[in-house]
Amino acid sequence: MVTYVADVQRCRGGEVFDCLHSFSEAGCGKDAHCESCTIKGAIVDTFTAGQPHRSVCATLQIKKAEGVRPYTLQASTEKTGGMALVRIKRCTPDESLNTHLT
Repeated sequence: MVTYVADVQRCRGGEVFDCLHSFSEAGCGKDAHCESCTIKGAIVDTFTAGQPHRSVCATLQIKKAEGVRPYTLQASTEKTGGMALVRIKRCTPDESLNTHLT
């Protein structure tokens, strides 16, 4: 998992969190599993259509040395200039009731 802000620049979202699918041959955002990722969908919609999204939850399968484990995140997005600003926080069990598994 990325620790410093400078490490995030030019990284895809799944690469930042060590999403299992970011390690696939297709790569982050291009793997077949990524098509249903609600966070990816929110970011793309914000970037292309300018539509903000609030409190979008998804459970990523995170790859660590000890194996793969689920990690539920909540994202909010907004368009800022030519970029999509993404705010990420970890979901609580109550917030993740409508979570989509990626």
